[in-house]
Amino acid sequence: MAFLIGGANSAADTGYDIDNSLRFNDGDTAYLSRTPSSSGSRTIATVSFWVKRSELGDESYLLEASSSTSPFNMTRVRFSDSDELIIDNTLNGSAANGFYFQSDRLYRDVSAWYHIFFSIDVTEANATDGWKLYVNGVQQTKALTYWVQNANLEISQDDVEMNIGRRHDNSTDQYDGYLAEYHYIDGTIKAYTDFGEFDEDSGIWKPKEYTGGSYGTNGFFLEFKQTGITHTITAAGNVHHETDQKKFGGSSIHFDGTGDYLSIPASNDFHFGTGSYTIEMWVYNTVSAYSFLLYNATGDSNSTGVRLALTADGYVQMNEQVDNVDVPITGDVDVADGAWHHIAVCRDADDDGEMEIYVDGILDEKLDGSANRNFNTIGNVWYIGSRQAGSSPYTGYIDELRISNSARYTSNFTPSASAFSDDDNTVLLLHSDTSDGSTTFVDSSGLKKGVGADTSGNGNDFTETNCESKDQCTDSPTNNFCTINPVYKDSGNNTVAADYSEGNTKMLTTVDAWKFGRGTFLLTSGKWYAEVKATETGNGEGGNFGIVPSQGGVHLGYTDDNDVFEGSRITLSGSSTDLEKLDTGTGTAIFDDFASGSTAHLAIDLDNNKLWVGHSGTWYNDDNASSTLDASNEDITLPTVTEGWVFGVGQSRNGSDNITWEYNWGNPPNAISSGNTDANGYGNFEFEVPSGFYAVCTKNLAEFG
Repeated sequence: MAFLIGGANSAADTGYDIDNSLRFNDGDTAYLSRTPSSSGSRTIATVSFWVKRSELGDESYLLEASSSTSPFNMTRVRFSDSDELIIDNTLNGSAANGFYFQSDRLYRDVSAWYHIFFSIDVTEANATDGWKLYVNGVQQTKALTYWVQNANLEISQDDVEMNIGRRHDNSTDQYDGYLAEYHYIDGTIKAYTDFGEFDEDSGIWKPKEYTGGSYGTNGFFLEFKQTGITHTITAAGNVHHETDQKKFGGSSIHFDGTGDYLSIPASNDFHFGTGSYTIEMWVYNTVSAYSFLLYNATGDSNSTGVRLALTADGYVQMNEQVDNVDVPITGDVDVADGAWHHIAVCRDADDDGEMEIYVDGILDEKLDGSANRNFNTIGNVWYIGSRQAGSSPYTGYIDELRISNSARYTSNFTPSASAFSDDDNTVLLLHSDTSDGSTTFVDSSGLKKGVGADTSGNGNDFTETNCESKDQCTDSPTNNFCTINPVYKDSGNNTVAADYSEGNTKMLTTVDAWKFGRGTFLLTSGKWYAEVKATETGNGEGGNFGIVPSQGGVHLGYTDDNDVFEGSRITLSGSSTDLEKLDTGTGTAIFDDFASGSTAHLAIDLDNNKLWVGHSGTWYNDDNASSTLDASNEDITLPTVTEGWVFGVGQSRNGSDNITWEYNWGNPPNAISSGNTDANGYGNFEFEVPSGFYAVCTKNLAEFG
């Protein structure tokens, strides 16, 4: 049975952070595969990865390589249908010819990340010398059932397919859950402490960066980072490619100063927070006037973003803006002299956030101490050549514009003598090497690889099957997010399990029984934000969602004696046309336009026992929800409870319809178009997170819970 994660199970500062994981949904038949072209070591290997399970009681494969003919030679790492960990090497169809390990321990905590480390050296005659297994830094000492010296491994055999997330010949043994930080080191034994360590303050086993060197012939490191995403660039006015002027190639981008501009939709890629970045380009300015090269701020009373401009004197001016507070830096080198100049603005998070302007590779101006400025540019459209839709337009030419998520220059340098190349730090790259007058603009960044990319340097990339971009998740071993607990059953009515998917962030409740799910986090204090998408089919009684005391009774929002906590649950009506709150047993409509497929959002203040509800970006009974929720206009006042709260979702079903619930505590089950984070930069939400409220994850729990 999974336990509830509380503040004591959390750490805010983990030192080495893992930013993401890959979610395997067994209903999608998702897996990664690779077939080596040559053999590596067949006797020695080290494997390290992190796993967070979503489904129990089913055999599921974490690593497998098998010969194609029977009797099979196989190397396998899997959870059994009894939830033991099994690692074995079968030769000629029998583990007695290789080795076989089956754990005494059962791995049934769906709220936790497990670190699995094992090393194998089958050249050793004694299994004690040749076999090591650690889970979360603790050695597992059960002896292997079999150990045959020099029994060849299949995981580094040429022409033998390696699989992560499935058994190659059985689609029913798909893995369902999350994987992160996957290392396979071919031909070398490493120590478990090369990959993790115990946190000094919390005692939690946590990852650390592997710096141990070569991965061997067929070794790999999978960070499960989705790269290769390009951005759409839209032209407005007369902006076009022009062959009269160019720095590299056959053309440059011409802006005539009459409202020409390029626009790029908002994207997660451009959220730099307090981190490093570089904005650089070649410019050929033909008119001395205050004008914008790049603009990203919202332009309202809470404007936040980036503005790169040329002053009337032709000087480069950079302005970071947070909540309409300007932090400008202006150089004193004239670049409006009818010649090509390379300009670069760099912010270096490793140097207290120092901001520097370079012109033609020479430091022009710098600004110290900007490390505390945290600007969220995710939700902002980017404009090139103007300030929002054509105002303060630039007149001249731009070539080779590049935005990077690193500080590329920290001292004087020689600008590149050729067009920029895409690399791992490039988030936008705009060339101009095309025909005269063309109005087609292409982002040339993202010409890299997907979630199966090997970043060890070996290039041993895996092919992704049914792994979508939404499956790259914010949930990770260093920032664990709340999910729905599939093990939970209410007493009495909730005897039939719901259908859980997408890493237990999605739940289907059907007509055959009352079904209720609860979140994996125990909340006793703090301010929390979540989103719930509800899709209903047919016609029935509807369902409900919200929060419930952790020791509450059968129904969401009820105590053990079935007294309704006033307003503590929100109900989706059976007709799918309104959103209600319960008030002493009766439904009171708060939104009469909550259609099936809409997204509701919850803001919960457990320090003051308040709860707000809204949907599709609008909060009920609060006119200022975009920034600060007004406590005098809260939707619901919660009772005081001593045992703490958990999120809940479910329904009682006497009708003929089903509801699919998609809960987003910051790790969404569905594709997110806007990509909002909380003020700490955590989570991925469709709508703006109210000021002072946070995603439900362990880093925030350690700080606020």
